Amino acid sequence: MMNVVISQKQSVSAVASPWTNLLGPCYVDESVRRELDMTQEELHRARRELRLLVLRTADGRDVYPAFQIVDGKLVTGLREVLLELRRGTHDSWTWAQWLGAPNESAGPGTALRNIDRLVAGAVSETIRAATQSAVIWAS
Repeated sequence: MMNVVISQKQSVSAVASPWTNLLGPCYVDESVRRELDMTQEELHRARRELRLLVLRTADGRDVYPAFQIVDGKLVTGLREVLLELRRGTHDSWTWAQWLGAPNESAGPGTALRNIDRLVAGAVSETIRAATQSAVIWAS
């Protein structure tokens, strides 16, 4: 799990950890609600429905990787990908790793993170890749 330090402004900065490089910056509840223009109820619904990836840190804080939000909106296809990944494991940290790690399936030197593939509009291909990973994890 990622260790985080919460400042008075409620932003999150990661302490030296491999997760820092993989995930990048993260939001806390208040800042993700502001970024997505959501009420607390809407945020909880988005979490329940897997439209938003939430990670619970070692100190019990919920954080939201910023990579899943572009221009104030959740990345298209994220929910479908998370639903597929959940078939293989219920561990949201594994999902975050899968989204944030380079995927070299397109060949050497062309590694994009799975989240970048979604942002680029390769939704069907990324869902297929999530399905394949989930099958492997579940076996």
